[in-house]
Amino acid sequence: MTAARMGHRPILDKHRHLGDAAFWSAPESNNPHAVALKIVHERAGTGYKALLEAMDGNARDALLSTPERVQANARQARSLRDNTVSAINSAINSAEAERDAVGARAHRITIPADAYSQQLAAEVRGHLRSLKPADRVAFAEQAIADTDTLLLQAIASAPAALSGLPAEVRERARREVITLLAPEDSAAAAAIDKGLELCTRTRDRLLEHLGELFDPAHMGNPK
Repeated sequence: MTAARMGHRPILDKHRHLGDAAFWSAPESNNPHAVALKIVHERAGTGYKALLEAMDGNARDALLSTPERVQANARQARSLRDNTVSAINSAINSAEAERDAVGARAHRITIPADAYSQQLAAEVRGHLRSLKPADRVAFAEQAIADTDTLLLQAIASAPAALSGLPAEVRERARREVITLLAPEDSAAAAAIDKGLELCTRTRDRLLEHLGELFDPAHMGNPK
């Protein structure tokens, strides 16, 4: 980073923070993978803030803008790129595997457990197909409102085409029955999904900012 660039406030102001990616808004969860996502997200924000504060000091005081200080900034940036981003990627990969496992467990919850319930579910879907489209939706909406797990399983355990319901109504029934019968998995899935979204956005935003502040191919040689 040249002395002129170091002295220009706009380059720092442009990258003052990571934008909406900096705020953790995922639901709270005790799931260890959701917790790990929150930890690496906070670590990225803290590390980036520390880098900006160090660069800010250089920009404010020309006496601090020595080659050694500038190289120290580069080392901080390289650590963020190599270590923090690596930790985010690792947490994302683990959380994605956990989300798939939670999804598999949740899918099993939607299936009636015994032969009698499965036969009854098939009859419910047959009844739905005999109704007019608007009446089918009204039936499903009432089952959701009543939190009737038997009816919800009948709707959720088969493709929408077998009940004649719109896919979005079937999906609402599926989410509702999972929430009712597997609340911990439902909460974990919600926390992990949001955490994955936030961590992915933070990682991408962090790399984008570092790439504009420093040479991404040679982080030890700041622009």
